[in-house]
Amino acid sequence: MVQSLASLLNLPRILQDFSYANPDVEIHVRETRPGDLTSELKRGSVDVAFMPHYGVSHPGLDVQPLLDAKLVVAASLDHELANKRAVSAGDLLQERFVDVSVRWELRKLVDQVFLSHGIRRKSSFEVEDVAVLLEFVERGLGLAMVPEVFIRDMPIKALDVDLGGAPLPNWGLGMYWASQSGTSTMNPAADLFRDSVRRALQL
Repeated sequence: MVQSLASLLNLPRILQDFSYANPDVEIHVRETRPGDLTSELKRGSVDVAFMPHYGVSHPGLDVQPLLDAKLVVAASLDHELANKRAVSAGDLLQERFVDVSVRWELRKLVDQVFLSHGIRRKSSFEVEDVAVLLEFVERGLGLAMVPEVFIRDMPIKALDVDLGGAPLPNWGLGMYWASQSGTSTMNPAADLFRDSVRRALQL
């Protein structure tokens, strides 16, 4: 089960390697919302899920943190704020923003950040795909608040934002599975897959 991992985790490569090593294991992958994943993990209809893990408690689930990145405000390289020191809340008020849709946990986190700083941003574009969001930013259509890892090796600038000295929070991604108790056991194939992910990320 995946929630928009393309820019963060080379899941196709991990699955390819896992399939070669375990040809008898049948694999199903589906992208859906974290809320759906949580309930399906607890029911046992899903073995492993990748979900955000910042400031969120999921009773009944175990988690392996995979990635951790600070949030940044991203802009095109030729944006007028790209080389400005200490971009203020007032500067951001004048700008258009590109956001993922409200079904994303990232959107909820970004909304909370702006709300906590009293900033009512202009959300001009709402998309479902990170790659599309980043292309909008690269082409100068708007700014976006995203995990810094999203813009790694891209022609996009992380702005020098100063929101009154308060640092922007971190965003994290975790690998989740149902907690085990009593004599119940995890699907052995799921154990092997989790180990494959850890090896791929050198955890």
